[in-house]
Amino acid sequence: MPNDYQHVNCASCREVISADLDGEASADELTLMSHHLVRCAACRTYRAEVTGLHRAVRVVPAEPVPDLTASILAAHPATGTAPNSWSVWRLGLILIGVAQILAGVAHLSGDHLARDQASWEMAMAAGFLWAAWRPTRTAGLVPVTAVLTALLVVNGGLAVANGGTHHLLAPLGLALLVLARREHEGIRTLAR
Repeated sequence: MPNDYQHVNCASCREVISADLDGEASADELTLMSHHLVRCAACRTYRAEVTGLHRAVRVVPAEPVPDLTASILAAHPATGTAPNSWSVWRLGLILIGVAQILAGVAHLSGDHLARDQASWEMAMAAGFLWAAWRPTRTAGLVPVTAVLTALLVVNGGLAVANGGTHHLLAPLGLALLVLARREHEGIRTLAR
């Protein structure tokens, strides 16, 4: 590439041309660019072309438009429960989360297998409580709870026959999570 006595090559000059269009070129860079442009026809042509393109595609402020918010909302009234309302499923998830914590605490003093089970119960409790607090975050918890519930139903059948009922918490939690997800999806659809 041709160089001039100011040690500015065409590539460097074109970078300064671009920076100048964005208002980012320093005074020293502009001086060196000007000296180069005096001697380089290719860079002068480049500058003319990109300046024209820059003007053609520059973003201009939008034209003012009337505010139609009130008429749109009046034409499409909201139905369903608001996303932050305390519906029955949210309260149910809180109760199930607390019950899961109690079941987990009861297993902490057992053997290694019981402590592992306590870990799962505490994790599920955290998930249920999180879903009750942030209903929009239920999507990721549904698959995990579904797998755990399927496994617990098989194991839980034996436990319920022996008098244990804490294995029923995960299926109840799953049902409430699905309801939470459906309600959230319904609200999001209405908002579109």
